[in-house]
Amino acid sequence: MARDQDSHHWEKELKQAEEEIQKLTQQIISAKDLKSKLDTASALLLDLKAELAAYMESKLKEGTNEEHSNGELERPERKTHTDIQAAVASAKKELEEVKLNIEKANTEVNYLKVAAISLQSELEKENLLLPPLGREKEWHRLQLLLWKLSWTVLDQK
Repeated sequence: MARDQDSHHWEKELKQAEEEIQKLTQQIISAKDLKSKLDTASALLLDLKAELAAYMESKLKEGTNEEHSNGELERPERKTHTDIQAAVASAKKELEEVKLNIEKANTEVNYLKVAAISLQSELEKENLLLPPLGREKEWHRLQLLLWKLSWTVLDQK
């Protein structure tokens, strides 16, 4: 009877550990996805900056090559300059959002690492408490979970 209760208790704990590992894996995947999005956004921002610099350079060359005989030429330049300023402001805002997302992702990764270490510690404690005979199946499942968790945390680094 006690053996069945212990077995049932271990199975419950094992299921909980598996669920926690699943959650951690999903969080790690999410963090990787955020990092990928950040990398993409950073690359796009660099491209936009280069494009903006090239555009500004071409506008400066046009301005020096053309004669400004009337004031009508200045209005489109101001509008274009305003548009550029708005685009730069928008890009800066987007960059700040991306930086915030990176910071959140890094914090989440740190939490996940702490949780993984905690789980690993709990599993090691449980392994010490397992009697040497009669629990080989649970022992092997716990070792497999510990191994999976270790690889998940290592993949994150």
